[in-house]
Amino acid sequence: MQQEDPVHGIAMIAKQRGDGWRLLAQVTQAPDAELVQLLRSGSWQAQFRAAVQWLNVDTFERALPALDTLVRRAARRSAEEDLTTLEVAWVPPVSDIASHADALEALAELCDAESRAWATGDLENAKRLRREETEAIENSLIPVLPDWCVAIDTAATPITYRVIGRLVASYLSVESGRDFDSSLFPHPVEVVGSWASSGADGESASD
Repeated sequence: MQQEDPVHGIAMIAKQRGDGWRLLAQVTQAPDAELVQLLRSGSWQAQFRAAVQWLNVDTFERALPALDTLVRRAARRSAEEDLTTLEVAWVPPVSDIASHADALEALAELCDAESRAWATGDLENAKRLRREETEAIENSLIPVLPDWCVAIDTAATPITYRVIGRLVASYLSVESGRDFDSSLFPHPVEVVGSWASSGADGESASD
């Protein structure tokens, strides 16, 4: 049996890492009808799960089921209602992340470029791009994102944004090699109320 080229595997992982950063950039910008539709259809959740599948860890499944409740509720709650709930909540500390969304997208582009470099055999350029990604994480994201994740988790915001905060922390843990999951969130997210607003109607992630 022919073995898979390890460089091809590295290229695929770099692409998936970029997909993850891009998806997080998407949910850390002001909510709009397109984002709500992606969440209500389950498309965003499926894409994110695909992006982190290579890790073979269940870290993200501690939070993602809370977003899955939106899919199950779509028949009972209009997209306009869901969008309004998120728009009303788009104030500090939730909206503070918007100033860093460009940095997340820039990281995604670096990962894409790294993937192309590996795929074309430009190994030195691929290694240089990987170093740039590490520097961007250390210098631009680690100084600000953990504090934001904690702030959003303790604020009276929709459960959706609390989940997004925990997904950001988990992804930052994977990318940086630091355990922000345990240091920031020793307990799993408590899903109280609807997917969108805590205490709305008592639905849990298992409903």
